[in-house]
Amino acid sequence: MFKGFIKWIVLMAVALIGCQRPTPSVETVHAPSQRLAAIDTLMQSRPDSALTLLLDSTINDPYYQLLLAEALYKNYYDQINRSDLLDAMAYYDSLCGRDAARHVSTNDVFLLARCHYMNGIGFYEMDSVVLACQEYMKALDIMEEQLPEKEVVGYKAKFMALINTHLEKLYSELYLHEQALFFGKQALVYYQKYEAEKWHIAWILEEIGMQYDMMDNDDTASIYYNEGLGILADTNSAVYRDILSKISLLSCINNHTNKTALQQLYKLLNQAENEQERLLRHSIIGEVYFHNAQFDSAWIHLQMVYENSNNNELKKQVAEWLVEICKVQSRDIEIFKYADFLVPFANLEENKSWIKSRLTEFYKTYVLKKQERKYLLENKNLRKRKLVVLGGLFLIVVPIVLVVHKIKTNKIDALFKQERYTHEIQQKALLGKLKTSNEALRNSIKRIENLSYMDSAEQTNFIKDYSAFMAEPICRSILDTVHQQCFKSKIDFVLYKEYSLNKEQILALRLAADRKMDRFTVRIRKRFPDLNDDDVTYCCFYLLGLSEADISALMQKAYPTVSERKRKIKRIIGEENDLLFSLRNLV
Repeated sequence: MFKGFIKWIVLMAVALIGCQRPTPSVETVHAPSQRLAAIDTLMQSRPDSALTLLLDSTINDPYYQLLLAEALYKNYYDQINRSDLLDAMAYYDSLCGRDAARHVSTNDVFLLARCHYMNGIGFYEMDSVVLACQEYMKALDIMEEQLPEKEVVGYKAKFMALINTHLEKLYSELYLHEQALFFGKQALVYYQKYEAEKWHIAWILEEIGMQYDMMDNDDTASIYYNEGLGILADTNSAVYRDILSKISLLSCINNHTNKTALQQLYKLLNQAENEQERLLRHSIIGEVYFHNAQFDSAWIHLQMVYENSNNNELKKQVAEWLVEICKVQSRDIEIFKYADFLVPFANLEENKSWIKSRLTEFYKTYVLKKQERKYLLENKNLRKRKLVVLGGLFLIVVPIVLVVHKIKTNKIDALFKQERYTHEIQQKALLGKLKTSNEALRNSIKRIENLSYMDSAEQTNFIKDYSAFMAEPICRSILDTVHQQCFKSKIDFVLYKEYSLNKEQILALRLAADRKMDRFTVRIRKRFPDLNDDDVTYCCFYLLGLSEADISALMQKAYPTVSERKRKIKRIIGEENDLLFSLRNLV
């Protein structure tokens, strides 16, 4: 009676506060005061004290209406300020909606999610399961879409655990096990994230195990039951006894009335702290006897639960077992008693089909959106990682490139200096070779001048013709190449491939010799028939004063091959000394 009087006083106070305080507009509402923030913190540990402070306040703020709704719920009062709560929700929605400013505080987002959550609580209190589920999902979407995961810690993580827990229970009550498992496992993640009390974590592990249990996945159910049992230090708690009773039940059913497990169930029955727990233990023992066809023993326990329990879900399950026992034992009169009790539940199941369908659609939509968010987040993180990698590579590569460039520049400078020095040496060598060649040419001319069989007129004509031959474009081109490159006999001729003469150039050389030296190639072939065309071409090269190394590079022939051909020509001509002089003499 006293509790009822207190409840009436609280409800009257809330009603009076709602009448006195007008709904605030977006323009007039200010940021939450420090007093309300302090009450919010207090509510986490002392919701009764928080409610007292709120009832003593007359703050015109949406935050106040949200806290009042939460305080009423946590003190087991009905949510009677729903219109004010909806106004508060509309206000925060205007701040955080898609058309609002982009820079929204995380606190406003959190308060909006809490408004939707409390609105869902209100719908659930009015048995509007579909609307309640819709609001819970909306709260989850707000938290997951607008708050970074790293900020969901502390009370925010606890709030996420609460939403997922409500969804797990809601889907579990409708026997939608897949969905209940999904939200149960999500709740477990957040319970562990904010370091909840051990019995909270053990309880959600028990809930997950129950879903597997109802899906006849006994092995997985046992894993979760045992994990929950293992983290509890207090073996006298109701959660510990609940989990232990479920483990013992599985053992009894799977092992055909395991005596040790059955004794454990009777021990737990004796440890029950209240009538509700005692009846729950009786139902479990009755279930063990029922599944093992010990119907007389099962009847005693199940009948006791049916007659004394106020829990309709428990009573419904017990009635189903009692109907089955009545069928086996031909209890024709008693069977109608339990069958009549089950009739409304059968109609209720038919009505729930639409609810299940809607809740399943909500679940699929939520999972799809969650997967899309995950995909977008992974892509965003992938782009960030790529930028980090590229930035790191840039920081690594740029110094390396600069160092390599500097080294390369230094090498190029060194090579340039070396090349310049080499060029100077080559130029000096070329100059010396040119002087030597000119000197040889002058000596040859002198030797020609000393020939006894030539008169002065013949000598003059020969020197004139020979000089004209040397001045031919193809001859000057060949001589310039030879003087500039200084071909070496010890270097592979392939390396001089770019300086090789083509067929047209070789033909031009032969024509120049014929044109300026009175048909030189024709006359020498006629005089020495053993010489072939290649031999005659080589004779043209020797007529220019080229060495074997020069001919090897220009003709792309091995140096020994060129030397052997020179010996062949000497042998045919019959000259063992200076082939150049012999050829000029033959002209």
